[in-house]
Amino acid sequence: MTKYKIENLVVLEYASNTCWTKVRDAKEVQEEMQSLREKKSKEDRGYYEFSIDLDKGTWCWWKYKGIKIGESRYTGGHGERIIGVYDRTNTSHLSSLAHESINATTDWSNAD
Repeated sequence: MTKYKIENLVVLEYASNTCWTKVRDAKEVQEEMQSLREKKSKEDRGYYEFSIDLDKGTWCWWKYKGIKIGESRYTGGHGERIIGVYDRTNTSHLSSLAHESINATTDWSNAD
């Protein structure tokens, strides 16, 4: 029995720039990434590799592997696509999603 259901999962990702983030259904993101991957050259396909392992409770995107659902990847000021995958029925996941959304769009370059 899996801990997660795909219909309960959402993806936090950057919008068109690093000033905004958006939340999307995980299944929708999986389908979009698969479609884009099929249209790319072999060298560019890695960027569009996105998967969720419901049994292990992990997700992978591009070079980021085995990240737990409910956790984000380190964005480090890089506004690239997927930030994290979260279960919308889990309050602590939603809290993390909100925190990571703020963190991902904050300019930390002048922080002391």
